Amino acid sequence: MLVLASDGTAVFLDVFAWQVRGAAAIPSEMVISPEDGVLVPDPDGGAQRIAIADDLLVLRFDPVDDAWASREADSAAQARFGARPNAPTLLADSGASLWVLGGEQQRDVVAVSLSQDAAVSVTAVAVPELDAPRPGATAIRAERGEGQLTSSVLFGVEDERPVAWMIERGLAVGPPGPWTGAACAMLDAPDPSATLRVICLGGIRDGAATGDAVVLELPPPSATDLQPTATVLVDLLDGPMADPVALRGGSAVYAQGNGRAVNIDIGMPTVQQSAQSPDRARGGHLAVLPLGVTFLVGGVTAEDAPVSRWTTFIRPPG
Repeated sequence: MLVLASDGTAVFLDVFAWQVRGAAAIPSEMVISPEDGVLVPDPDGGAQRIAIADDLLVLRFDPVDDAWASREADSAAQARFGARPNAPTLLADSGASLWVLGGEQQRDVVAVSLSQDAAVSVTAVAVPELDAPRPGATAIRAERGEGQLTSSVLFGVEDERPVAWMIERGLAVGPPGPWTGAACAMLDAPDPSATLRVICLGGIRDGAATGDAVVLELPPPSATDLQPTATVLVDLLDGPMADPVALRGGSAVYAQGNGRAVNIDIGMPTVQQSAQSPDRARGGHLAVLPLGVTFLVGGVTAEDAPVSRWTTFIRPPG
């Protein structure tokens, strides 16, 4: 697991030996703003830092060589990509590509290739055009099992359109916006034929931090006669969370933000437990590792001090 700081310095966690060691820093002239783009794993065992706000810029970390290198995108790829500041992203094709959805004035969905064996390519994804660019939205894929069609969702919009966009169906559902910056998680385990539930919670709604949530029910792709539905749960989080993170484990979804941690029962859903959680108020990222271990790294406290420790979530059975 590679952990990258905003100044380009990095550390590497060996998940087999559970040892942390220093890793090569991104050269100072290549450092990307922490507000721009994402850091994602690639199918070849490395990690890639991808900037999307102005031009497409891709840097790859090789854990064997302990070095960063630039991956080139040709002029055709750059022209297709354009500028997509604050666009939502979603890993796709079993981690072989990164979907970039809308952003700026764009309404299409493009896939950026992640394989190190070729130059960076940008291809159109065969899904309906978005109803709006939806910068600041959150993307999540409702997994249905290996080889199964998926149901993917964008949650977030800057105007008064319905807040959720069904990516494959090209359909907007849910309460009206504006609502951005929410965290989303699966409530149900993968199932190829069931209606699956996704919960999206917190963020900025109507210009203020919110504790509200929405449960989306997604019919299987084969059930074209059934429509997705959305149910609003007012103040589910027992208080606002402007920049939450959320993950599913066992019988609960865990949400954290604004110095609090909330356990949400996946059956109802209702708050199962709410407790003060030190350190992180906003920022940072979740890193999901094999065997049900997730790290929450980075971020700042309510006093804007950097969070000085990692939080580990170990998923219980279920």
